[in-house]
Amino acid sequence: MQPKEMKELNKEKNKVFIYPAIVLIIFICLSIFKIIPVKIDFVLVVSIAIIMVLPVLMFHFFIRKVEKILVPYVLSQCSDWNMDVSFSKNLDFKKNTEWNTDLIPPKEYMLSTVLPVFVLPLVNIKLFDSQLLLSLRNAFSHNNDTLKRTITQIQYVDTASSTKKNNKKSFQFYAGMISVRNTKNLNSITYFQTNNYPKGTDKDIIKEKPELELPKINLANAYQYDIDVYSNNQSVAEKLATQDLFSTMQSIKQQLNLCYVKAVFYNDYIMFVLRHNGWGFLRYPTFSIEIPVFKNIDYPLLEQAVNNFKALTDLANKAPEFTKNI
Repeated sequence: MQPKEMKELNKEKNKVFIYPAIVLIIFICLSIFKIIPVKIDFVLVVSIAIIMVLPVLMFHFFIRKVEKILVPYVLSQCSDWNMDVSFSKNLDFKKNTEWNTDLIPPKEYMLSTVLPVFVLPLVNIKLFDSQLLLSLRNAFSHNNDTLKRTITQIQYVDTASSTKKNNKKSFQFYAGMISVRNTKNLNSITYFQTNNYPKGTDKDIIKEKPELELPKINLANAYQYDIDVYSNNQSVAEKLATQDLFSTMQSIKQQLNLCYVKAVFYNDYIMFVLRHNGWGFLRYPTFSIEIPVFKNIDYPLLEQAVNNFKALTDLANKAPEFTKNI
């Protein structure tokens, strides 16, 4: 990345805070000097609106600038990967025509093992399908690849409601996902999930469960790595349960500061679910970096973005090796 591009990126970042502050100061000054005759209540309402809304709009423009400058820089050092979805693409659960995409596994795979099923607290009511929304915030694919390797950032929103208590709550699931269409079909379903959650992890994240309930398999080597194993075929699970897989899962969990990592082996698909807390303000989860607020973006941060994305591409490239014992 050229110094000119970095300067442009920092300039765009600073606008997120400077522009709302300027607008707020101008509005308050106009009110104080009665250039605009308004009541104090109206001043407070407008001031709050400026503080709440304008930074969000500015952040939107900043993220677009990030994708125009930072993403090409990262991809230039990760050969054979390109961006297919920039910012956001919604997938409709009702319309299969909009779900058909090579960027994520088939719908039944996602719903049964990747996306969690949420339940309203106390009332035990599952969410209505009409309320479901899945968005691909970013999607990258590997060129010249018969395995169909992809890296995506998904946002899944589910809304539950109870007609008896008029209770309504939305749940959101944020995760990066690596998906590989393998040449080998295991004809079984097995998934491994880390259970050593970082301190302060939301209790709803810890309780997340997939729709497909598989028997839990107790394996000593998995227990040593703080990993739970679920499978409909114990023999396959034992062959997949290698030290290499477990150490890789814990390593990337630590590097990217994730809530948990889930490795799913579903027939001919291999999926790694990288669960994090969410997008947050000035956060770019695809590369697992926090954009600094009070200092400029520098080259060490850019290299961190490159190294994190390389870790994802290395895992995507390595995924088929985890099935070599089968």
